[in-house]
Amino acid sequence: MKTRLVAALLSLVLLVPAAFAAPQAPWGTRPPFTPDASLAPLKQKQQRLLLEKARAKLERGRAAWEAMKKKRRGPGAASRAPKLDAWDDMDRARRAPPFGAEGRFAALAALAPNVRVNNPAGDGATAGQAEAWIGVHGSNLLVAWNDGQGFDLASQDIQGYAWSTDGGATWTDGGIPAKRTGWRWTSDPVIAVNPTTGVFYYCALYDSANGAFNGVGVVTGQFNGPGGSFQWGTVYSARQVSSAVAFLDKQWIDVDPANGTVYVCYTNFNAGTGAQIDLVRFTGTFWSAPTKMNTSGDGLVQGARVAVGDDAGEVYCVWAEIGTVDVDFFRIRRSTTSGASWETVKSLPSYFANWGAGAPGFNRERGITFPSIAVDRNAASPYKGRVYVTWNEALNYYDEFNLAGTGQKSEVEPNGTSAQATPFTLGQTVRGAASAVSPSPDFDWFSFSGTQGQTVAFYMDSLHADLDPSFRIICSDATTLLSISNLGAGAGGLMVFTLPATGTYYLRVVPFSTTTGVAPWPYRIETRVIGAGPGDRARDHRDVFVTTSSGTATTWSTPVRINDEPGWFDDWLPEIAVAGNHQAYAIWYDWRDAPAGACGGHSNVYLSRSADGGATWIEVGAVTDQTTNWTSTASNIAPNQGDYLTLVADANAVYPVWADGRFGTADIFFSNIPLAVTPALASLVSAEALPDRVTLTWAATDAAGHSATVYRRDAGADWRAMATTAFAGDGRLVHVDTDVVPGAAYDYRLGLREGGVETFAGETRVVVPAGPDLAIAAVRPNPTPRDVVVTFALPRAASASLELVDIGGRRVRTREVGSLGAGRHTVNLTEGTAALPAGVYIVALHAEGRTVTRRVSIVP
Repeated sequence: MKTRLVAALLSLVLLVPAAFAAPQAPWGTRPPFTPDASLAPLKQKQQRLLLEKARAKLERGRAAWEAMKKKRRGPGAASRAPKLDAWDDMDRARRAPPFGAEGRFAALAALAPNVRVNNPAGDGATAGQAEAWIGVHGSNLLVAWNDGQGFDLASQDIQGYAWSTDGGATWTDGGIPAKRTGWRWTSDPVIAVNPTTGVFYYCALYDSANGAFNGVGVVTGQFNGPGGSFQWGTVYSARQVSSAVAFLDKQWIDVDPANGTVYVCYTNFNAGTGAQIDLVRFTGTFWSAPTKMNTSGDGLVQGARVAVGDDAGEVYCVWAEIGTVDVDFFRIRRSTTSGASWETVKSLPSYFANWGAGAPGFNRERGITFPSIAVDRNAASPYKGRVYVTWNEALNYYDEFNLAGTGQKSEVEPNGTSAQATPFTLGQTVRGAASAVSPSPDFDWFSFSGTQGQTVAFYMDSLHADLDPSFRIICSDATTLLSISNLGAGAGGLMVFTLPATGTYYLRVVPFSTTTGVAPWPYRIETRVIGAGPGDRARDHRDVFVTTSSGTATTWSTPVRINDEPGWFDDWLPEIAVAGNHQAYAIWYDWRDAPAGACGGHSNVYLSRSADGGATWIEVGAVTDQTTNWTSTASNIAPNQGDYLTLVADANAVYPVWADGRFGTADIFFSNIPLAVTPALASLVSAEALPDRVTLTWAATDAAGHSATVYRRDAGADWRAMATTAFAGDGRLVHVDTDVVPGAAYDYRLGLREGGVETFAGETRVVVPAGPDLAIAAVRPNPTPRDVVVTFALPRAASASLELVDIGGRRVRTREVGSLGAGRHTVNLTEGTAALPAGVYIVALHAEGRTVTRRVSIVP
């Protein structure tokens, strides 16, 4: 087994924790979680998901404090091991290939070689590595990650690191990062580098072996010249608290190269505010007292990032805040005094977070929507000082839960396997009962039919307080795990997922081992089909967006979607960076390349770039050269995909780092993508199809004034030239094809000629819609004192209805509209009826098993 000990350059000083005086109202002695009554019901569940993790850790901290008083060992801090249900316990060996198996997935044409960073020699069979970050200084690189091998070590340090002196071509695994005596590294590694001095700053969470205290640690380090080894320096505690009263989480670090100030922000879970964002700074002598960043949203904030700006003393702190009704928010504060004072909190565009569940194969029972931030600090850049923020978001799924379902369906035993699954129809309320794991697990399988591009939502509630359910969506193959949600015992789960293919899918409920009692505990699952409305930015359950600000963080651009695959695949955990060529780059996990039959359950990492300050984005291509099947990837650590990816850029290259399962367990992979490689010859930016036309846009670097030929291929025919068109001044070429037939499919590509040789690029297939899609185009006026005039579109002549539903779910107006036939129509939904009470209502258009909605306010 490889050595996991690191000798620090300096003697590590024993950290003596502050006296642990008994708190007057320790969190651990409080009653179970009580939701904020001002929040809508679903938002109360979202808040619970945020705070219950902290509550559990604080309860352990309280127990550790009591143990210290009695001079015995406490229970220690919670590990990052995944929460396993009986499916994982019984079938992991069947699902996971032997460690070291290669060639299990189809290869892709990646932008640069993929290199494994961690050395798995001596690791356990399921030891997983994930959630990495990288620091870059010339050809010297440092990567740190969450390391599941730490569960097998006496020290229980769940962190690893490696370094490279050749730009990442080869790596040396260093084991456990340097630490103080009595510390135990737990999670969330981040690295910052001072480009002026070459000093690296490793930052991560730690606690004590007995769980009595926890904090944020920072360790400096440097390379011994070009080609020299990496050596650790001074170990600091940026902030430490008693685990009986507080728990620190999700820290981030950055350093100002102009004055050397180091900034660290983090979430402070405590018995007072519930959760708040704090920031501390180091100016070379001592760490400052924490400054509270958020001025609203106590108990509702998480996921802070800090980023140094381009002006002297400029620094930003951004974080996520749970909303009270449906949308959530990103908040940001700016300082121009190196953190000595801060401007007022500003808001970024709001968004819908898919918080109940993660991406396919993710082994943590929740979703993640945290911001990633980058600042253009290039002195010669036309976008100098521009701030970029990226995130993943979903379409609005809240409104559909205000609508009544379409009947009831109870489980029919036996339904313990996929072959015995109880079928139901989307829209029905499903009811079942699950027994505790002992003496044997009770599997409840349900099946439903869905169509490609259909977004479905499943909300489990009304369950017994002792039932702690593993709640999953499973692929048609009854094996590939697409989604899992668990809000805790008695709280159920929420999954929103867009179906990547037409076919049969499964829901499966089985109690976690934490379920108590032996009786069959009842539960209810509300099932819905989610319709995309005109107000939705996202097309499905997760797309990636970017917004920018000129530098003051006061006003923000309209968010731009940067992923361009079809709107029925997952995209999540985006990261953003600005390179020395003034261009912004972003990466994310992308599921478009999953093989047929896998229900979009295999992932790659994709890269996109913007050359115009974030206004438009061009896909560069796949970073990974093999897909990962997360269902068959073994990992003893949660999250197996990490809470974040990694992207850093400089004047030479972009450096993505990610968790990868190609060898059977989750490993850390890296790629060094030179900037000279990233501008694609010609990339397709967008393809929009209407029944009477197809509009295509390509872009190429330094192509302004050059011409290219647009080619089209009809079904069963050869390619033929359509037109020769010049690129515009912004490097874009737009072609509109009006010679199309509704319902037909066409292939397009671009031919570029240089030196007498024509090269083809930007190929795509477009399916022309047969007619208008189901949609509500407008509700006018809004707000309205009386009339509710709805403009909508029907794809074909079929049964359809318009409904007006109040916020309590009561249907107050209904009109049959299917007889109007296909096309665009306008009707007054309240014509000839009595005035309605003032309030918020939902207009719902139902047709062919689908529903789309819009809100309307009726005022006195």
